[in-house]
Amino acid sequence: MSRVLIVCNTVLQIIFAVNLRFTEFKDDEVDLIISDHTNNAKVIAENSRDLAAFSKVYYVKSNKLVRRTAALESNGKFGFIKDEFNKEKILHQYIKIKKQYDVLLAANPDKFTNLLCECLLRRNPQLNYFMYEDGLSAYCVLGETLKQQRHARVSGFHHIFNCLIQKKYPSKYVKGLYLFEPELCTWDDGIQMLRMEKINRDNEELLNTLNEMFGYKELEDHYPEKYIFFEESYSVESTQVNDIALVEHIAAVVGRENIKVKIHPRNSKNRFKNLGFKTNINTFIPWELIMLNEKLEDKIMISIASGSMANPYIIMGMKTKSVVLMKCAKGDFGRSGNIYNKFLYEEIYKKNPQVFFVPSDLNELDEILDKLGC
Repeated sequence: MSRVLIVCNTVLQIIFAVNLRFTEFKDDEVDLIISDHTNNAKVIAENSRDLAAFSKVYYVKSNKLVRRTAALESNGKFGFIKDEFNKEKILHQYIKIKKQYDVLLAANPDKFTNLLCECLLRRNPQLNYFMYEDGLSAYCVLGETLKQQRHARVSGFHHIFNCLIQKKYPSKYVKGLYLFEPELCTWDDGIQMLRMEKINRDNEELLNTLNEMFGYKELEDHYPEKYIFFEESYSVESTQVNDIALVEHIAAVVGRENIKVKIHPRNSKNRFKNLGFKTNINTFIPWELIMLNEKLEDKIMISIASGSMANPYIIMGMKTKSVVLMKCAKGDFGRSGNIYNKFLYEEIYKKNPQVFFVPSDLNELDEILDKLGC
């Protein structure tokens, strides 16, 4: 039996971590870290502590550390020296963890995860460090981040110091990356791609664990409407996109009463409710968990390029009809957004035209809606 520690920063990562717990690591002792990177994280952690699935659950406030642009703690030209000799002490400011682990799993190679990994490697040099999928960006964007870390170069005294102390760079210790569809990955940096089992809604132990963690019984939302539009986090990121105009256009075609807007959990302002659209009340329960619990395969999902439309297909094998508006949308998605959207189109939407419909303009959108609504 291995001692396993899994780090989670998002609700999707929590779902994937639970899936790993009941598949790849079903016979092991598994501890879980849930960070404050996502809304309601503390409540989810508290709901998880008495569950049989995990030996121990930690709630960690690491968001401020991850967003620091300077050294871990010390400032100044040689602050990294002080930090290097105080890493256990720094780690204990965020999590008091003294156990040795055989396996560490994380989805984001951020400052907290790297700090944790370095400390665990010092305790157990044979630690096996794996990464796991953090949504669809892992297939196209993660590689660039890992490559920068794995091939980072420092010069002068910093380099000499790192050689003298035999510094361990966590990103260079990554043994493999768990993905639901490894063959879709568009990058290769020498890391072994490992297949993660798809999430099985018939696995009662897995589903009950997730429902308890997220408080699913308290869900107030229902989705009798045929059309579900997924808002994305563009407004939070100050990206100007014509999503409201697109929803208004769709409502004019299918009827305002037949569409429901699922609000993005990071958007504090409900823009669509103010415009008279029906929206969900609870934004903390992830759509993927709703799909696992409810029979929604007959719905038509619509968004510009939300991963919540592709995720049920990739992680659960569901083939819910989906309309992708990326070619109808107007906005600047940035470099990483463009890479992400290109991956979705080339590797998922284009290769599965029976599931994903990508109109080139509003006229084609109307034709698709008319066809799917029959």
